[in-house]
Amino acid sequence: MKRRQFIKTAAGVTMCLPLLEGLMSSQELKAAADTPSPYMITFKNSCGRGQNFWQGNAGDLTKASMAGTTSEVYADYASKVLLVNGIAHNITTNKGCSHALSSAILLSGGGYSGGAGNGEGAGSERSTSQSLDYYAAQQLDSKDPFALWAATQENKKANLTWKGANQEYTPVFNPATAYKNLFGFDIGGSMPAAGASTDGTELLKSSINDLLKSQLSALSLDKRLSAADKMRLDQHLTAIRSVEKGIGALSTAVLSADSTAKIKNELGKNQSSYYQRQHEVARLHMDLISLAIASGSRHVATLTMGVCIDFNTYAGNSQSFHQVSHYNEYSGGDEASRQAKLTAHDRAFAEDFKYLLDQLSARAYGDKTLLDYGVTMWLCDMGPHDYYGHKQTDLQFVVAGGGASGNLQQGKKIDVKGVLNNRFLGSIGATIGLKGPSGSLMTDYNASEGEKAASDSGSNHNGQGFTGLIPEMFKKTPS
Repeated sequence: MKRRQFIKTAAGVTMCLPLLEGLMSSQELKAAADTPSPYMITFKNSCGRGQNFWQGNAGDLTKASMAGTTSEVYADYASKVLLVNGIAHNITTNKGCSHALSSAILLSGGGYSGGAGNGEGAGSERSTSQSLDYYAAQQLDSKDPFALWAATQENKKANLTWKGANQEYTPVFNPATAYKNLFGFDIGGSMPAAGASTDGTELLKSSINDLLKSQLSALSLDKRLSAADKMRLDQHLTAIRSVEKGIGALSTAVLSADSTAKIKNELGKNQSSYYQRQHEVARLHMDLISLAIASGSRHVATLTMGVCIDFNTYAGNSQSFHQVSHYNEYSGGDEASRQAKLTAHDRAFAEDFKYLLDQLSARAYGDKTLLDYGVTMWLCDMGPHDYYGHKQTDLQFVVAGGGASGNLQQGKKIDVKGVLNNRFLGSIGATIGLKGPSGSLMTDYNASEGEKAASDSGSNHNGQGFTGLIPEMFKKTPS
């Protein structure tokens, strides 16, 4: 674990700093500690993908091959992304629409308990295995993951992060709370009691930069800092102030709400405004994630977008996304119009994903950027839309970045034809250097639990194994 650089006040307010080479010892520089540590970011939405999500054929990615599809939104990163088509959940027996089930096992690859298949209220499915983000956070950070949530519905949860069997790790909705968790700095300058509301408008008046002004001034004059160090520090402080202003601009009523039901009430009765506000909150969370990763205060972050059954509407559509995602529930026109609306929804999420990539790639380290040193995933817990339900096979994952050693394949689309999610999760773990339970490099994730759950549920995977890395995901298969 590389040493973190930080400054703090006597009251305990702490700001983790970006990597500043001038403050490193000769031993650290010799050990190449002047590059960011590997990290894992997961951005997730539900309800599947439209038919025009990406190019039809496997192979090299170019702006030309991505044109006309949802993937063209992030085509500027064609050389930095890997499109993985054809992953299958370990459980594929459809139960209802399988929304909550698919969300519960997406990062765990294990079994589930409870629920009726759709994640209605308190009876939603629960994972019986620890999720990869929680496992990775314990190994890389020795703390819980930076798990966040942007949603405007009070039920149909989207449980994604799990401490262990049936133990959900509740993500944070309120960006002001996420800010406080990251910096240990309450908007009033002191830590409130547990459960106390947070008035984000105070962040328009004061900043953690002000609280640490004397230390920051002294640091900026340190002769050991190079021009690149000073640029990185200034970028960090500017980003902090920008997110403070963004949080402060949200209404006090929204920020002080302690449940998504109250948040929904505060956003007005026009559902399209819910959807827009959801994206505003998501981007504030992305700003905070980028700050956390850049400063080394966190190496694992998860952002859940929406809920497992997405009843939001969006611009130009009079029906909810979930209704549009089911052919048998759609009443807005022919199949071509339905697919066009699905593409509009996919592209809205793609814009958010690109925003996250932009924040990471804006932070330079020599001829590379922060994006190059970890993995940033855009996952969906379901496959393409079917007539009545959603597939739990043919999952479509987007992975950006090079991983710990730059060994992750980039600039390609691969078709893996039913390879199980346990192997995908293990490959992601290996990419950022995670060790498995035996202490050697991870080669799968929760394979035994996944195999048992598949058998118990009667899922047939046509001989697909649960162990082993996916070689197509790497330039050279790790050993």
